[in-house]
Amino acid sequence: MDIHHSEHKVKYAIKKIKSEPGLSEEDRNVILEYILKLQSQGLNAGRVAKYAYSLIVLKRHLKCNFKDAGSRNRGAHALVEFKRAHGVV
Repeated sequence: MDIHHSEHKVKYAIKKIKSEPGLSEEDRNVILEYILKLQSQGLNAGRVAKYAYSLIVLKRHLKCNFKDAGSRNRGAHALVEFKRAHGVV
């Protein structure tokens, strides 16, 4: 019994990814493929939903596609901003 409705959260996260205005089609596909990979590896549905939402929020702080994030420390800068926004740093 899933008292936390984790499967529903994953379905809603996928719906959110498909409708998120700031995501390019390329980033959308990358995130959806990643979710499928995590599910196929048997990762807990709650954890999959958490990762999906974290990637959406990270992308909001990122000024480029995920593919280009590694170049010239763009990804590192976005990660620091993400952590600051969530009180981690």
